[in-house]
Amino acid sequence: MIIYGVLGDVSILKLFTAGVLPGLLLAATFMGWVMLHTTLKPAMVPETEAKLSQVPWGERFAALKDLAPALFLIACVLGSMYGGIATPTEGGAMGSVGALIMAAAKGRLSLDVVKQALTSTTRLSSFVLFILIGARVFSLTFYGVNGHIWVEHLLTSLPGGEVGFLIGVNILVFFLAFFLGFAIVSMLLRADCKRIG
Repeated sequence: MIIYGVLGDVSILKLFTAGVLPGLLLAATFMGWVMLHTTLKPAMVPETEAKLSQVPWGERFAALKDLAPALFLIACVLGSMYGGIATPTEGGAMGSVGALIMAAAKGRLSLDVVKQALTSTTRLSSFVLFILIGARVFSLTFYGVNGHIWVEHLLTSLPGGEVGFLIGVNILVFFLAFFLGFAIVSMLLRADCKRIG
């Protein structure tokens, strides 16, 4: 969502807000499917999972306390953003501070742990940066050979008006995603769709 927000000039906070209901619906659908599937075909349930159904409800609710660290981090990041206290960048920093607080509370905070966290964060940020650089170079090359004009003419000449345009764009994105990453497809199509729309 963050990459899409940056590429599409869309508020990241609004994207997170818009993702709450679909995320809950997706989780409910997965849970419903698993419940239905395991009820109709109990033999497919692994033995270790089948034993979990015999655990008393009291123990199940007591085990929810293990979710507290994750909920604390979610509250640090999303709570600070939804509350208007922090921007998305500052919300990420709030999550880092929350993780440091949790590590200190559990007695696991040390210089080695901080070094490992910094190393992995730097590596991940470098990966994302190089993906964006590669996507920018690819899109500039595409624009350099007037690929965007070809795509614009292709999409505006589709039969069916607006409906035909929407169907054509969806098919095009579907096939481009076979070969290109999300960031590259977004960078290729965002300007054309803005100009055509």
